[in-house]
Amino acid sequence: MFVGRFAGPRGARFSGLIAAACCFLASSGPAAGATVDAEATRLPRIPPGTPIADGPPAGWSHLVFKSRSELASGDLSAVPDWSADLTRVLFTAMVARVRPLQEGEKTSFRLEKVAIGLGTRIEGRDVIISSDTQEALGANLGPVKKMILSRGEDRLKSVLQVARTDTMIIVDAPQTMLTDSRHRIVIFRYVLLVHPGDGSLATVVWRINLGRDGGYQLDPGNAVRMRPNLLATCPLHVDGREVTAGIPSSMAFATTRLPVGEPVTTPGALRSVAGQKRFTVQVVGALETAVRQAIGFPLP
Repeated sequence: MFVGRFAGPRGARFSGLIAAACCFLASSGPAAGATVDAEATRLPRIPPGTPIADGPPAGWSHLVFKSRSELASGDLSAVPDWSADLTRVLFTAMVARVRPLQEGEKTSFRLEKVAIGLGTRIEGRDVIISSDTQEALGANLGPVKKMILSRGEDRLKSVLQVARTDTMIIVDAPQTMLTDSRHRIVIFRYVLLVHPGDGSLATVVWRINLGRDGGYQLDPGNAVRMRPNLLATCPLHVDGREVTAGIPSSMAFATTRLPVGEPVTTPGALRSVAGQKRFTVQVVGALETAVRQAIGFPLP
């Protein structure tokens, strides 16, 4: 549902800031007057009926990503053509709204809101839909496609905004991923940061594995600084054991990689907190500072 990767030069600089990040996590907190919220809440949904082309839709300043899926590996023969087509019916989109704030002669920027939604092609346009609105919007999905939409909506209910400041929002999104030759549920943790000077957006994502008790375990692999305005096709792996009479279960398809962007090494100083399930206010501010310094993104 979410999505890739290419090499870039920032990994060395990222890991070179381990010592600085250690200091931040040991002693730093939110700046005086900063708003910090460490309460986990369901991530808002993009309103149904919103058309999304190749950039941010009306009312939003940034398209974080727009992703479709394509079967690419695994037991491809287990999936008949008509069932394979079902993977292409929906797309997933994440959007953000950044607002300028004028304080005297100074303009700063606030990350006001991030939202997510599912959509489909309607009369030549990509449009956000829901089970309650798809018919009225003209999607007219049949029974099987409506079942796929319902499963997707159930997954979206688990996408959480786990913390935020005025200039950062952290989002946890469950994702089925190929891990050790099995399809498993993992968490993609997105950290969205607004540039204080120009309102641009940086998104860093890393993977968190789930223990048997549901506990979070930070994956030892690289994080990724996503390409901005990411338009992507997510290659899916097929587990034929999860396909019955051509109908895939919710675990039949799995992504094989993080979203497309620059791989960056997660600093050792961040490993103790980057995989925490829930945050304290103190850690939220320190985490934002460390991630910004790690990718060379200015502090607010």
